[in-house]
Amino acid sequence: MPVTPHKHAWQFLVLLALCSGPAASEDIGTNICDRERSRAARAVFRQHVLPMTAKADHQLTEQCPFHPLRDMYGMQDAARHKHRGVQWKCGFCDKTFRTQAFLDQHMDKNHQNEKHPSADVCLADLCDMLHCDHFVQGHGSSFKSFQQRTAPCRPKLKGQLQHHCQDIADVCFPIANGREAALMHEYFVEHFCEAHTCNRKEQLARLETIARVCNLCSVFMCC
Repeated sequence: MPVTPHKHAWQFLVLLALCSGPAASEDIGTNICDRERSRAARAVFRQHVLPMTAKADHQLTEQCPFHPLRDMYGMQDAARHKHRGVQWKCGFCDKTFRTQAFLDQHMDKNHQNEKHPSADVCLADLCDMLHCDHFVQGHGSSFKSFQQRTAPCRPKLKGQLQHHCQDIADVCFPIANGREAALMHEYFVEHFCEAHTCNRKEQLARLETIARVCNLCSVFMCC
C-alpha cells in the first residue's frame, strides 16, 4: 500500500517531537543567571558603594535591587567555604569539591531553592552598569583597573546603561528621603552612571575617583 504525503508528514512530526522532547525538558529550569558575574557585581557594590552608604547613614530598602534579601545567589554564595586550602565545601550538605565551578554546578543542581523568598534579582544583570570589568579582574578574583578595552564603544548602549543606572539610583537612594539619601544619589550618579560614556578619559577619571574616595573613607574607618 503506497504511503500518502499526509502520512509522511504525520510520521515526520512524530519523529520531530520524539527527538526534540528530551532536549526541551532538559532546558526547563536551566539557570541563566551567571554566578561569576553576580559575584563580581556584589563585590563591586560591597567595596565601592556600601561603605559610602554606611558613612552617610543611609539604609537600603528592599525596593533597591542591591538589597541583600533580593540577591538571587546571596544565601547560596554565603554557604560556599574554602576547605583545607584547595577545596570548596557546600555549607548546606558538607560535600566538598575540587573547584568553585564544580561547587556552582552542585548548587544549581541541588540547592537552587536555598534563597530568601524575596530573592528575585540576578546581580549579573547589573554588572555592566557597575563597571565590573573595570574593577574586578576575572569576575571576582581580584580588584584591578581594566587598562584597555578592545571592544568598540557603542554610544547607544552607553546611553541605555546610563539611563538604567539613574533609575537604580532613584530607587536605591531616593532624594525625597532626606540629606543622606541625596548625598548617596549624587555619589552614585556622578561616579557610576555618568561614567557610562565613550569618552575614555572622562570614564577613567570618574571610575578612578571612586577608588580614591573609598581610600579616603578608609582613613575614617568607613571602608
